[in-house]
Amino acid sequence: TSFSITLPQADYVQVAVFDVLGREVVRLVDGPMIAGSHTFTFDGSEFASGVYFLRVSSVMHGDQIQKLILLK
Repeated sequence: TSFSITLPQADYVQVAVFDVLGREVVRLVDGPMIAGSHTFTFDGSEFASGVYFLRVSSVMHGDQIQKLILLK
């Protein structure tokens, strides 16, 4: 599964996926990023089918959370 984010300016960013119990299952990014569009891939092949949450956190824009449904 791929998704994109666009940063209007350089920022410190964390991108992580959590299970329904709030446990982080994978961290895709943790560090400074330049302005512009960035695409990430989440390989859920080792995870069970179900609901997960994608959290994108940045210093300047706070947290954004999106629900993911993983079907196998």
